[in-house]
Amino acid sequence: MVAWGWNGVGQLGDGTEVNRHIPVRVMDDVVAVSTGTYHTTAIQSDGSLWVWGCNVHSQLGVSVYDDANIRRHEPVHIMDNMTHVVAGRYHTMAIDEDDILWGWGNNENKQLWGISLPRRQFTPVPLIYDVLAVSVGRTRTIAIQSDNRLFIWGQHWIEPQEYSQSAVVSISRPTHAINHVAAVSTGRWHTAIIRTDGSLWTWGGNYVGQLGDGTTTGRLHPAQIMDDVMAVSVSPWHTMAVQADGSLWVWGGNRFGQLGDGTTIDRHYPVKIMDNVMLP
Repeated sequence: MVAWGWNGVGQLGDGTEVNRHIPVRVMDDVVAVSTGTYHTTAIQSDGSLWVWGCNVHSQLGVSVYDDANIRRHEPVHIMDNMTHVVAGRYHTMAIDEDDILWGWGNNENKQLWGISLPRRQFTPVPLIYDVLAVSVGRTRTIAIQSDNRLFIWGQHWIEPQEYSQSAVVSISRPTHAINHVAAVSTGRWHTAIIRTDGSLWTWGGNYVGQLGDGTTTGRLHPAQIMDDVMAVSVSPWHTMAVQADGSLWVWGGNRFGQLGDGTTIDRHYPVKIMDNVMLP
């Protein structure tokens, strides 16, 4: 595994806080990696889970006695027998070999479990069972169980373009929301799911058209956007999807050219930018 970019809190894991303009080697034998805003997580082929970077919100999960402000500049081992990990801005989620979902870090918005856990969970704690996939936003968690039921918890909200009012829903524990879900990706403002029939649905904040429904109006309920989708990825301001034929589609904010369509124009509908895209 190699890393590069900003390293102000040690999130590259190379033992320093020096920004790197070229890749530096961090670990070997890594099969999965996920980066949060200020921390990084990785799983090695033996199932061991490693973390490093900022720990202000206990998102590293290193020790119940750890000072929350201690930074880890090199990988620290915290768990074994893990298959999947997702690092968010303030909290972290991981799935083990028995399909148990574990969580730790910030819990102020009930994104871990609002009934029985403290506002900050120092070490990993088991949450729900039989989990197929998980995705985390800034203040929420969304998981899919093996029967393709989608569960949501934490803080979910939309804020209109004019910021004059908001709709906020706080859910204190995993709550069943949608059936027949195969994949999910959630970000700071919005969420996208692929259902088992290949249809893509989105909801949440829509300031720059990141929902792809042709508007900039937020939605509290899912709207269907595309068919025949096999992968989706959500960022705060834009969305990307790959259809089964290998075509790559993008929409949402494009101020810095992040959509790759040759412009800096926001797109409120999906726009195809590439063909023959392969997934691992």
